[in-house]
Amino acid sequence: MQNVSPLPNDVSSANRPFVGWLIVGIAGTGLWFVASVHLPDTIKVPGLFPVILALAAGAGLGLLGKSMQVGPAPVVALVAWLTIAGGEVVSTLKTNHDRVAYLRTLREWQDLSGNPIEEQLQRALESAPAAQTDEAKKRLQEIREQVEFGKAYRQERLSRLTFYGFLRERIPKAWGKWSYPWPAVFWVAEIVVSSTLGAWLTLLTLRNSTPAMPAPITPAGPDAPPTSP
Repeated sequence: MQNVSPLPNDVSSANRPFVGWLIVGIAGTGLWFVASVHLPDTIKVPGLFPVILALAAGAGLGLLGKSMQVGPAPVVALVAWLTIAGGEVVSTLKTNHDRVAYLRTLREWQDLSGNPIEEQLQRALESAPAAQTDEAKKRLQEIREQVEFGKAYRQERLSRLTFYGFLRERIPKAWGKWSYPWPAVFWVAEIVVSSTLGAWLTLLTLRNSTPAMPAPITPAGPDAPPTSP
């Protein structure tokens, strides 16, 4: 018997649930992670909070796929992983954006440019004569330390407004001081682990909800038992 290739309309109909799940899933996951930005900071424990968000998103994607009759295919796991990872990145970027916007409203953060008095002191240091008394040298050393302190203070403030500064500050002080680049490495590890767990939960939810295949029906033949009227 000659095999009949599926019609293009049949292929389109088969892919329609997956496309719908993809669109709704990405939108819903994005809204979930953006909404999580406004939760209290006290519950945003690094390493734990991203996993909880990812598991909730993975369960949601699985339940959505179940309602739309999407099977537990490898491409579904890949899409779920990328969707959750994207949500984690977006929520982190938005959290940092909101943090910087708030700090900019505070008076001590509004002007981090050079201090005019420190600039005058710097010029005085540059124009100071080489031959000086011990007391003049001591005074110039104090001025030099004051200028260096002001520069270091502004540099530290500016670094806290960067994305890496946010990654560094989100590490609890009880965990110790983490040097470069471990805060960023920890954040990337959070995304990988949480996204993997979320994608796994998506597949698990779909597999547990996939109905069992019906038993094959044996065609009637000469030896088949008669059916009751």
